[in-house]
Amino acid sequence: MVSQFEAVRNGSSEDAALRVTTNLDNTNIALSAISLPKEEHYPYTCTHLAEVLNIRNHDVLQRIKILNLRNNPIYYICIPAGKTSYINKWSEATLQKLKEIIA
Repeated sequence: MVSQFEAVRNGSSEDAALRVTTNLDNTNIALSAISLPKEEHYPYTCTHLAEVLNIRNHDVLQRIKILNLRNNPIYYICIPAGKTSYINKWSEATLQKLKEIIA
């Protein structure tokens, strides 16, 4: 590993010294795991989806209902926002699915 670092530093190697990947089988050494809050994977609210898609909130909700996206964790998460309230959040996959259905 040290020789690889030296080769990269000297410009005699074109290979990457460290490979950043989520596939542990493709690494030489695992340094640590990075854990993002699951909310980070669901950046969109219904209003934001409507703005991006240039359609009404009602139309977004109707398409979500037709596609049954609310029951799939790939598309949807309900995040607590206090003792009794929640925020519905949607993933990038939701946006792509809605774009497909609109086109």
